Amino acid sequence: TGASTVMINNVTDAVDMLSGAISIASGGTVGTVGTINTSNDGVATNDILRVDVDSVSTTAPKGLQVILEFRLP
Repeated sequence: TGASTVMINNVTDAVDMLSGAISIASGGTVGTVGTINTSNDGVATNDILRVDVDSVSTTAPKGLQVILEFRLP
């Protein structure tokens, strides 16, 4: 019944941080890792990030948890 797709957007810089969205199969509990866009993957103190649900599978999910991890270069 399709997949749900999720994109991470850096609102402060007005860019998507992934070049390929996170995809979660219908009925799945873990998504495929999105492809990080290395030109847009930087974050700074006080940046605002937004989680966009770009598509929803036919069997709608009943919740979403997104965990972002960052490290110093």
